[in-house]
Amino acid sequence: MPDEALNAPAVRVSREGAVAVLTLNDPARRNAMTPALGDALRDAVASLRDDASVRAVVLTGAGAAFSSRSSPRRSPRSAPTSSQRSTPPSTASRSSA
Repeated sequence: MPDEALNAPAVRVSREGAVAVLTLNDPARRNAMTPALGDALRDAVASLRDDASVRAVVLTGAGAAFSSRSSPRRSPRSAPTSSQRSTPPSTASRSSA
């Protein structure tokens, strides 16, 4: 593995005017979501949160894939629990106009 790959950020952040582009940067593993990549993505978003000049954020992936599913090396503790998974909003509370 080249030295550059060892030092490359897990998420690259670039700017195109008011648009921030976040690039998942692990093409060798098809940008599989790992705890480390998730942490890097969260940190990248946090770094842009208070920047009023950012009007949009584009999320993309380096290489041939945007992102494959989670890495097989992901620990069972890092998988979301049933209470952490998002569920569709209930339509029972909506009133008809």
